[in-house]
Amino acid sequence: MKTLSLRDAAFALDGNESTIPPTWSIKKSLEAGVFPAFASKPLSLREVTSRYSESGAALRSFAQGVENAWMQIDRQKMVNEIAARLRDLLIMHQQDRSFCGPFSLLVEWLRRDPVNFINSTKELLETGKFTCKTGRVIEAEEDLRKRPSPVSKEPEKYASIAHVEWLLAATIRDDENLMMDVEDGTGWEAATAMGAMTSWTEDILNLTAIELGDALSFSGEYEMMHLAEATVKAGGVAFFMIDANMIKAEPSDTEEEMYFQRFQHFSRSSVVGTSAKVHSKDDDFPPDHWVIYLNGLNFGKPPEPGQTHQNSGVNRVEGERG
Repeated sequence: MKTLSLRDAAFALDGNESTIPPTWSIKKSLEAGVFPAFASKPLSLREVTSRYSESGAALRSFAQGVENAWMQIDRQKMVNEIAARLRDLLIMHQQDRSFCGPFSLLVEWLRRDPVNFINSTKELLETGKFTCKTGRVIEAEEDLRKRPSPVSKEPEKYASIAHVEWLLAATIRDDENLMMDVEDGTGWEAATAMGAMTSWTEDILNLTAIELGDALSFSGEYEMMHLAEATVKAGGVAFFMIDANMIKAEPSDTEEEMYFQRFQHFSRSSVVGTSAKVHSKDDDFPPDHWVIYLNGLNFGKPPEPGQTHQNSGVNRVEGERG
């Protein structure tokens, strides 16, 4: 039986020892919101401590560390960032970097095992490497550890990538690269193929990975989505590599009728903003964007030859914050 501590839960939510009981108010803290929201009302202390005690204890240990193998990464900033992500992991965002593959993995890692996520981040910050659940060691090169978390190139559109996300995403992406070093996380240096997603799923998430990409380049998408639905319902994860044009608006199309609808997540809220259905850009090849399958596919029947994809009945795939 795990130990439940309100003090640790408070640290997970706010990342600051000055806010712990008795001065800390659970009611006031939760007014700032969490995601997913707690189902029961009135809320019990057991529910809060059950969700946040272990991750709060891990985060306190992280905060108390002193070693730092990274020249321009700030520990306290990372503590605050992790606390914010424990409140709502869907605020993780690749911003204007090309880390869609690593970020898809990071979201699932934090969702499935926040304590291991925090402990591995601590190990990486302090030693420049971390040990996966399978025993594989992933190490950040010295050149990468000298670099700062990059500033957004378009500050009017994007925030700068968080320190904690740069530390992890840049490290795991650089470790997989054979020829190119990660310098700022854009372009080919940050691109992720299926082999990397497979190895991260197995080593970091400690799950058995199944690759279906080659068979689905021209057909089989409908069956694959059924498999993704069954996998997620069984407690697994599913990553789709899609054509990014599928989620980019375009008023006209010369090939086929293809539409998408956005379901926007508001930070620390269970409210979902639904946009109007809009026309997608022309589809392209090969696919170039990793997303997470969350839930909610509404299956109709597969389209007959000559029918457009919009008749397939698939109406909801949500992705990483990219």
